Amino acid sequence: MPQSRPNVRQHVVPQVYLEQFGDADGTLQIQDVASGRVFPGRPPDLCVEKEVYTLLHDQKRDDSCDKINNEVEGAIGAFYNRLESGVNLADEQTRREIFTTLAVFTANLIARSRVLRDHLNNSLDAINQFLAKHPDFLDEFPEDKYQEFLQNPESVKGSSKIAQVLRKFAQLLRYSNEARTEPCTVATTIESLKQLIKIHYPVLLRPRTAILPEIMQRARVRGDLLVPESGRFISADDPVIFIVNGELATNLNPTDLQVWAATNRSVYLPLRPDLAVHWTVNGSFVQRTVAREEVECLNRLVAANAIRQRFARVATDFPT
Repeated sequence: MPQSRPNVRQHVVPQVYLEQFGDADGTLQIQDVASGRVFPGRPPDLCVEKEVYTLLHDQKRDDSCDKINNEVEGAIGAFYNRLESGVNLADEQTRREIFTTLAVFTANLIARSRVLRDHLNNSLDAINQFLAKHPDFLDEFPEDKYQEFLQNPESVKGSSKIAQVLRKFAQLLRYSNEARTEPCTVATTIESLKQLIKIHYPVLLRPRTAILPEIMQRARVRGDLLVPESGRFISADDPVIFIVNGELATNLNPTDLQVWAATNRSVYLPLRPDLAVHWTVNGSFVQRTVAREEVECLNRLVAANAIRQRFARVATDFPT
């Protein structure tokens, strides 16, 4: 792999998506979450991090993990172009193509979420801190029992601190164990999890992007396209919104079937100022018009979910 592109800036929210919220010359209105200050900006400079999808092997760049993002961005770019000529959701083939594309795009944005990444990092840090404080933690744990636990966390019974920790971090411990042939120790587990912190975000992009549409299908989730009767949708740097009983929901596991299947839950994604997709078991794969009050409610949820920045076509669209 070539080494001539150090510190490549890569979008955690796709540029083609951000462009939809710009005006005729491509300028967006940006609201800083911390200060509330509003200022203009352009998509190439927004939601970027250095080498966020790049792996290094012997000092050589490996951009293969970014391929899934490129594939999804190509498909959603074609979707936006298709919208310009109009789509007929009454046509079954068109409807299937539109909502399949949007399901994969929703999944990819969830997989790219910095909130999801940071949550897993915090979990990895927590188990490393625990193991560092308990260096003999695995010494008396028979290897066969440990391997059984990795495959079936519920095999560790009881409410003790050790049992709780093992069950809570089973998936992460399993990740660290999969590439090893020798028995795990606390030291090897800590080192493996430290390495996992460096690579899990890009490496898991493709499987997460692939599995979420399958979970949505199993949950019998359906999408609806939302069109504002008046007003405009806004977006943010973490644009997929999980909703429970009409309120913003956080700290959810997006691969949990019940996150999608419960009748009081839904997932919302603004697509551009005049269009959004809403996923719920109560959906109908149709386009429906929403009143200004609902637009404002959805915009407040998007604003509350933002990490650093919110985006709008017009500054007055931001909730006050």
